[in-house]
Order: sequence, then C-alpha cells, then structure tokens
Amino acid sequence: MTERSEGIKKHGPVVTPSDTGGFMTAAGPIRRDGRGDPFFDGAAEDRLVVPRCASCERWFAPDATGCPGCGTDDLTWAEATGEAMLVSWAVTHSRTGETAPLALVELAEGPWMYTRLETDSPRAGLPLRARFVHPDEGESYPVFEERDR
Repeated sequence: MTERSEGIKKHGPVVTPSDTGGFMTAAGPIRRDGRGDPFFDGAAEDRLVVPRCASCERWFAPDATGCPGCGTDDLTWAEATGEAMLVSWAVTHSRTGETAPLALVELAEGPWMYTRLETDSPRAGLPLRARFVHPDEGESYPVFEERDR
C-alpha cells in the first residue's frame, strides 16, 4: 500500500474553525458569484437543487449552462433526492497539513457532481446521501456521506 493510499484511510474529513467560531472548508469559506444562487438557497434549506431541462427532462450538475440534448439555454432548478454513488475520490493536502477529501459522485438523477466526501472507507459504487453544512461564515453547502443501509 502506498503512502498516498494509506492517507485516504488515515485521514477523515477536515474542517477548520474560522475566526467567527463556525467552520469553513480547508480552502476557506464558500462565496456565491450569482450564477448558482438557487443551489445555495436550496443548501441553506437542506435541499439539493440542481439544473434540469424542462423540455427533455435531463438533469445536470450545478454549473451547467445549457442542455446539449435539445440545445436550450433555459434550464430550471429542481430539487434532487440527494442520493448518489461514489464514482471517484482524492484527498488534497494543504501546506499546513490539513486534508480535504473530494469526490466525484453520480446523483440518483444521473448527473455527476464534484463535492466534499465524508467517509473513512471510500470505494467506487459506495451509496451516499447529501448532508448540509451551515457555516457561520460563507454559504451553506452539501457534503456526501455513506448512506445508511
């Protein structure tokens, strides 16, 4: 087993206390830029909201801007179930030694999404569910954890 693969097992998710007493990701607090407001509004209410094409009923990752299936740029935002499967993962390491487990998950509705991962035993195909983090500073956001069996 390599040092890198052992690190996946040794390190759990790391969040850092902010100066305001809340928590932030290892990269700092998340800020909106206006393009994903429905996503962050949903996260603040413990709902996973992602773009959906009303014309052909396809679902997309939160950063989608149009539907390649029918060509429309008019996507609506809809509530997803919050269930997913783990496709791939990596653990990033900061200069200060903090780690951040990142994942590519396939939502039950079909699209793939990048997110934070909270499990000590990642494996491809692992059933996951969204849980929402509400930091004192920055936006609420989903993390994915192992789904109860």
